[in-house]
Amino acid sequence: MKRILISLVCLFMFNGNIWGGGPGTTNANFLKAGQGVRPVAMGETYIALGDGLDTLYWNPAGLVQLASPTASFIHSFWFEEIGTEYLAYGTPLGPAGALGGGIAVLHTGSIDSTLEDQYGNYAGTGEEVSALNVAFIGTYAQKLARLFPGDSEFVKNVLVGASLRVVSENFADASILGGGLDLGAIWRQTEEIQNPAGVAGESATRDRGLRFGFVAQNLGMTSDQMMPINFRLGAGYVAQEVFSPFGRATFAADVLIPVDNDLKVSLGGEYAHISPNTEFAVRVGYKIGPEIKDLDSLAGLTAGAGFAILAGAIKYQVDYAFVPYGELGMTHRASLTLGFFPGGNVVSAPKTAPLAGVPIKPLIPKPEPAKAKEAPAAPEAQPAAEAKPAAEAKPAAEAKPAAEAPAPAVDQRQERLEKYQTALNLIEIRIKSGRLPGITFKAGTATVDKASKKAMDQFGALAERYPDLTLVILGFAGGKALAADRAATVAKYLTMTYRVSPDRVTSRAGDPAQQPRNTEVTFQAELPAKP
Repeated sequence: MKRILISLVCLFMFNGNIWGGGPGTTNANFLKAGQGVRPVAMGETYIALGDGLDTLYWNPAGLVQLASPTASFIHSFWFEEIGTEYLAYGTPLGPAGALGGGIAVLHTGSIDSTLEDQYGNYAGTGEEVSALNVAFIGTYAQKLARLFPGDSEFVKNVLVGASLRVVSENFADASILGGGLDLGAIWRQTEEIQNPAGVAGESATRDRGLRFGFVAQNLGMTSDQMMPINFRLGAGYVAQEVFSPFGRATFAADVLIPVDNDLKVSLGGEYAHISPNTEFAVRVGYKIGPEIKDLDSLAGLTAGAGFAILAGAIKYQVDYAFVPYGELGMTHRASLTLGFFPGGNVVSAPKTAPLAGVPIKPLIPKPEPAKAKEAPAAPEAQPAAEAKPAAEAKPAAEAKPAAEAPAPAVDQRQERLEKYQTALNLIEIRIKSGRLPGITFKAGTATVDKASKKAMDQFGALAERYPDLTLVILGFAGGKALAADRAATVAKYLTMTYRVSPDRVTSRAGDPAQQPRNTEVTFQAELPAKP
């Protein structure tokens, strides 16, 4: 059975004549096996949704939405000894767009070759052979408005991209080389979020509403036949704050029009819970197409899940998907994705606590109604007109219950301190990754460079939201005195420009060994010193 399975898969994935079955026959058909765990779990509905590194394979236009430098490794478990390894990397280039690349390797187990006599009759088996197919892909994406500046709202929402594919097929003693081009576009609706993930003074956009995508894939030739040219259309809808302030629901449908086979329709959906530093998603999809029409009804089903967490300067993401193929068995895909120096997830500011501008709760809890009712006890003691009742009334006014209030106040202040430091860290992560200019100075001086104003304004706006906590500013330079002067310069700017009390800002020289990348000033949050 094992030999039969491997032989069938090799024939159908590597032999264009069998796959195409007539005019329009193609080579490099292993490219039809989709890469990316999230797209596969959603029934291969990713033409309009592509927004991460997986979009390299599906629609190059989506790569421009990549939030930070990202690397991904995917392993696909096919039947028996067949598997696919996929390694990809992409990085945003700011106004210049985004660039990425990947390599996919499909390998099989060994099978016995078949021998024939001079009359074409079966003559037994020969040596074992195997297949090894490799595809390289390089992608560039950009916002259309960068290429064609203007005031058109339609153009502002369009993303475009192109990919170059180079393939090599090797089966037994035969090999084929080829290349092709992918061209894609995405139009999407977005919304602007103020102070995303608690970054004060900043705004960001996130998906919300309709999305449409189109891509032409594998426009090219191999050494003797066409590549497996596909045309794909996709539509999707993204709903935010579903079931909870952090809930996001996504629905999508794709249509695949290949030149060498029948049309295929895919449906998919995802529900994700997205907080500033974590993400969990469940996905499901269904495919209707020629490759599963002769299998049982469950063969078109796909499903999976994913989890991501931001820890320090790296976002770790793990995804899994499974796809049943009836009697052929189950296939599985698993991936590990690393995002380097990412910002927090873009979540709705009004829903993310004081960091995003929600009115801050008072540090000292208001007296409970029960305590307010105890106050009339004093008037009851007054008719006696004696000192003793007055003395007895005093304990009631000594605010012993109020003396217990500082405990929750301290806890609340500690919680706010942690949120303050997290928000400071998120800004500094953006600086380290190059997404935000750091605070720098003219060589050998404490004069701030003009490009530093945006970062200082973000720190200043954030400090306004925490007037009860202390902001520590650390300066860095070749000498300790200059380092202290630089920190003092920034402190002066914040206290003069923003509603930040000088009593809540301290500045000093930092440890040169602790100086981060791309900036000469860092920030820390502290509880104020006790008087």
